Amino acid sequence: MAAFAGMGVGGLFLRKACVDENRYDEYFSVALKCVFINIIIAIIVSQFIFFNTGLDIIQALCLASFYLPIAFQYFVISYAQVSENFAKVSIAQIINPLLRVATILFLFLLSPTLTNTTILLFFANLGSFVVLLKLIDQNKIFQLLFFKQSKSVFFSFFKESFLYSFNGTINVVQIQLSIIMAMYLFGFNTSGIYSSAIVLLTACYILPNIIFGTYLLPQYHKLEKTVLKITSLQHSIVAFVLGILFFIVVYASSEIVIKLLYPATFKNSAHLLNILAISLPFRFYSTGIGAALLNEKCIKRKVSASFLGLIFQVFLMLSLRNIGEESLSISFVLSEVLTAVIYTIIFLKYFNNKAIS
Repeated sequence: MAAFAGMGVGGLFLRKACVDENRYDEYFSVALKCVFINIIIAIIVSQFIFFNTGLDIIQALCLASFYLPIAFQYFVISYAQVSENFAKVSIAQIINPLLRVATILFLFLLSPTLTNTTILLFFANLGSFVVLLKLIDQNKIFQLLFFKQSKSVFFSFFKESFLYSFNGTINVVQIQLSIIMAMYLFGFNTSGIYSSAIVLLTACYILPNIIFGTYLLPQYHKLEKTVLKITSLQHSIVAFVLGILFFIVVYASSEIVIKLLYPATFKNSAHLLNILAISLPFRFYSTGIGAALLNEKCIKRKVSASFLGLIFQVFLMLSLRNIGEESLSISFVLSEVLTAVIYTIIFLKYFNNKAIS
């Protein structure tokens, strides 16, 4: 929920600010208001979720403070990406995990109770938020927070940001849903084995996500359409080749890695990982092509394509369940292939059809 609250606003702000620099202050103001509204909504919703968990109000509010730095983090990252200040991007990405790890280590010095833990996490989240604020010009924040714009601009931005939120969270949903489906179809043991393979697979996603999502995306937003078509296609082809190399490495080392990280009962995880790794070239390619589709004309189609791939994966899991746990990995791979194909169709239609430019 935290990612959903901040990811869409940050992604849309990055797009708008890069495309129309003359309206930077207006978009900054709108995005800032939207992210704070989303944080408030997330905190309120979390209190309803925590209501029947046995937490008292202090513990629930301390845990809900997590939404403050995480949602705001995405806005700060986009703010830094606009100016291509990647040092600030790195700080914004690591500050909250770093402070939360420090909190856990500090708990060993105390008597770790639930109340102590939640209070310390609150201060870690608050500290993260303060650091994130320091990464932005404070005068600009307070000045533009009260910057007036038309209601139509505000609500249009707020509405459009949900598409970017769905775009950012659907990949997380894909992973979590596949693990849930594994548990539903084959039980807890298979779900654990499959989950261990998925964790190692998603670790491979870090590189293309950093390359395209952090470094290249601001440049893509600033490129003219004809230049973007050639550039992004070349980058995506290179990403596909890189994905093949990753597949070879994973396939060659999977058994060794599984033996090092997991008990002997997880040995079949290597087999599932080898199948899952076939998806890497297609995922790397989709990450590149997908970055070029993050615009007003294509975002809805891109989200729809990802959602269709998700539905297709669930359908295959149910249809292929008779072949055993391998069906989980096969379904994942085929859904990635389908998503890559649909992304390519959207890409070609957008860049070759002047009617929708």
